[in-house]
Amino acid sequence: MTNKRTDRPTLSKFDFKSAINKANNALLTCKAGLQQLDHVQPFGSNLRNLSHVDAANSLVVNRFVSKMYDPEVNNSGLRDAAFAAYISYEETHLKTVSNRFNLWESSSVGLHVRKARALLHRWFSDFEVDLQNDPLEFTSGESFISQSGDTLLLAKLSNREHWTTTEACLPDTLRLIYGCVSLKRAAKELIGHVSRRERIELYALAHKQGYESEPGFYVFSILLQERLLIVVDGARGSTVPKNVEKDRFINVEATFPMILQRLVARGIKKVLRKCGNFLSPIDKLDPQALHGLLISRSSMATIDFSNASDSVLLRVVKALFPPNFLRYVCNYRSQAVQLGSKWVEPLKLSSMGNGFTFETMTAMLYAICCTYDRSTSRVYGDDVIIPNSCANAFIKTCSYIGFETNLKKTFVNSKFRESCGKFYHDDFGYLLSYDIHPCKSFQDVIINHNKLYDIIHHGNVDYIVKSHLLRCMKEIRQAARASHIGPVPLSETLRKKNLSLYMWDRNARRKQLANSHCRANYALLVDKSKSFVADMQWDISSYCVCTIPFYVSRLSK
Repeated sequence: MTNKRTDRPTLSKFDFKSAINKANNALLTCKAGLQQLDHVQPFGSNLRNLSHVDAANSLVVNRFVSKMYDPEVNNSGLRDAAFAAYISYEETHLKTVSNRFNLWESSSVGLHVRKARALLHRWFSDFEVDLQNDPLEFTSGESFISQSGDTLLLAKLSNREHWTTTEACLPDTLRLIYGCVSLKRAAKELIGHVSRRERIELYALAHKQGYESEPGFYVFSILLQERLLIVVDGARGSTVPKNVEKDRFINVEATFPMILQRLVARGIKKVLRKCGNFLSPIDKLDPQALHGLLISRSSMATIDFSNASDSVLLRVVKALFPPNFLRYVCNYRSQAVQLGSKWVEPLKLSSMGNGFTFETMTAMLYAICCTYDRSTSRVYGDDVIIPNSCANAFIKTCSYIGFETNLKKTFVNSKFRESCGKFYHDDFGYLLSYDIHPCKSFQDVIINHNKLYDIIHHGNVDYIVKSHLLRCMKEIRQAARASHIGPVPLSETLRKKNLSLYMWDRNARRKQLANSHCRANYALLVDKSKSFVADMQWDISSYCVCTIPFYVSRLSK
């Protein structure tokens, strides 16, 4: 049967849900097979002595097994476990470290802590947040009062429930909204009509309160507080998946504290950039890519910490940073966190989800690094690269201020090193691996297929692991149509950009020629673009025409 208008064979509607289920079943079967391989070593510090093949096997299998789970299984218990772990970490580890911490500790550890303090005081001596002129950053996540996933900026600014702040942030929130034209306009829409009588009374009160020079700000701030802003006690605790065994605890901050926190983060980035440890791309050089380059040096160690964001103690931050910086972080952090129906006052600066925890932690760890080695050390969050010669001393100092070393991901005097998602072995070079997550959309099916393809053809795992991955990849490909298959991108950069567009296959053109629908699509495209192809002098005899799925939210329909 053909379509008279295009002369293309008609196809039945593609069953995306069935394809997703088939892919997940193939991935779960592969996971079970990989778990039964006796020759694959567990991932950890033992990789320092393994061959590059054994190290690659361990790395690839670990990232597959630890991240892949059955999406049909209810994991609600992981959230409660994460909340319990949060409280336990506060009451045991953090309280112990806080009680023992002494800036004037007499050992060499104390000396390096004081040297780090001196550096931080010098770096942040003129730190300041400009509420009127600094660019604002609106994050894409949920805020304190959930909007069930509708987190677009328009949704946040048009709904009064999103105009949340805390008591400590209230004065700067008022200044921020008053000084930003767009926020001010959005606020006026929600405040609504103000009668002439109300205005006269408010302006009279402004003069009485001593606001003769800026009565407009006083009037507007009163209206904001009475009609719009919602003052909450702090952040809401939540979780996101970390691996199959546990969820990661995060803070869900109120809207305006988060905006203020991101202003602080922007200022920290400026300071760190001047110090040589940039966190944002400079020209085309990405900070994580730089970490990937540095781990190729056998003289360097890579260090990672457990619960790093939750280990930034407020007491330590107050001891190491200057007062002008502390004014912002102490006011803008959430001084209380809601765990279900319970509120706690954390000893830590904040958990992940806060707008400046990552940057503050980076600055603190980099300052300690610089007391040992400033020329080659690098820090990105809790990913640290430092010379082997001083790595153990650095670890000891960080332990004193509350950071527990993650021995599974820390490699000192090792042939194998990892940092910021890059992995290197001295006997081979860069090892390739990916986290393999369950498929929730057909794009996830494509992504997992291409991840497996990349690992298989990179050549760093042995034939036994490769055979399991290859079988899984072929089963995933069978869930797709020929039009979902296309050529393999030639470079690593192109492969990253095309990871979710179509399934890679070296024989894509031949497989599409064997499919009548793909041949009709190709003929139609050639017919419509004859003049353009001729002008560009292209030879499209080896081209493929791929069907690329994309999704539109129900709201936009």
